[in-house]
Parts: sequence; structure tokens; C-alpha cells
Amino acid sequence: MGIFWPKPAIDDARCRDASAACWGPCQATVLALLEGKNDYPGTAREVLDLIYERMNSGLDQHLTSMKGTFSWCCEAESYLEVYLTTRDTQDTETLRNNVAVHLEKAPAMTTASLKSIENSLLAVNDAIGHLAAFRVAINNNFVVRSQDWRAQRNKVIRKLDAAETCFQATKEALERARNVLKRDSHQVNAIQTCSRIVHNFIRLNNRNVPQLQAQSEMLLGLCRDFIGIASVPCSLF
Repeated sequence: MGIFWPKPAIDDARCRDASAACWGPCQATVLALLEGKNDYPGTAREVLDLIYERMNSGLDQHLTSMKGTFSWCCEAESYLEVYLTTRDTQDTETLRNNVAVHLEKAPAMTTASLKSIENSLLAVNDAIGHLAAFRVAINNNFVVRSQDWRAQRNKVIRKLDAAETCFQATKEALERARNVLKRDSHQVNAIQTCSRIVHNFIRLNNRNVPQLQAQSEMLLGLCRDFIGIASVPCSLF
């Protein structure tokens, strides 16, 4: 009998939906700012549009990075489990080559994923930077003047307080997004390094090498961790 090769369970839609859910609260805070857009001066409105554009760019880049790594990890998990647990010598050469070929895809996959994460981080950092410009524009516009009627002054103060509240919420959400992206970058880097080591050992064609078992189990753990990260909506944002 040949080796039973399970079809990898790859649910890109689940990964996409979960990743998008992570950004939901972050988007909501920016949308809350946009709701009061007509109350702000022209300069502030322009900055808000930039913040929204950069946040959406960050989301798109993050989804791209998660999808590619998620798919690769799902396949790697299935392939490595079979390779490490089978004791049937029939077709082992084919099995070994298939595993090696999949591992050879890791450098290109992880490099592309890390680039997407880097672009997402740049977009998020840009959005955070634009928030500072938004605050300056708001402070310059909402000035309480001594000659204003009390009702006018109170209205201006309420607008300023509302804008400041939304500003803080958005800044905190974007900073949490930045932390998640850094976490993902660290995880993909670890997968990149470990997959290279496992590939080298598998090419030696000796499954009895202790380092192969240890490194393969480490790579399995990294893949499972990433699958867990990518398939469950996070609460970090």
C-alpha cells in the first residue's frame, strides 16, 4: 500500500474573515471620527481622509500576509505529520521529495508575507502620524474666545472634547494594530528560519537524525500557532 496523503484543510475564507474581524474596532474608531467630519475645518477633513485611506491600506496588506502564510502552514502541518509518523518504506522517496518541495516554497512565501506586514506597519504608522496633524487642525479651529456667548463656548468645548475622545480611541486602536503586526512578523520570521533547517535535514534523507525530529516538531508548533492566530478572530485590536 502507498502512503495515505491527507488533503490539507485550507480555509482561506475563515482566515480572511478572522483577520478582518481583528480590524473591526480599529475601523470603527476611524469611522466615528468621520461621522463628525462636517463639523471640522477643511484641513482636518483632508487629514481624516488620509487616516482612513492608510488604515484601509494596512488592513489589505495584513490580509495578504496572513492568507499566504496561513495556506502554507496548513499544508506544511499535513505534510510533516505524515512524514514523521509513517513507518511504511513504500513511496517514502516520493513523500520525502514532496515535503522538500513544499519547504522550498517557504523562502518566497515568508519574504512576501514579511513585506506585506512591513507595508501594513508603514500604513498604520502613517495613520498614527496623521492623527497628530488632525489634532493640530482641530485645536486651531475650536478656539474658545472670551467674546463668545456661553452657549457658543460650550458648543465649541463639546466638539473639542468629542474630537479628542475619538482621537484617543483611534490612536490606541492603531497602536494595538501595530503590536499585532509586530507579533505576526516575529512568527513568520521564526517559520522562515525553522523551515530552512528542516529542509536541509530532510534532504539528508535520514529520518533517524534526532535534530530532524526536534526541528520538525518545532516547525509544526510554529505552523499550528500561526493557524490558530489566523483562524480565530482576535481581540487585540
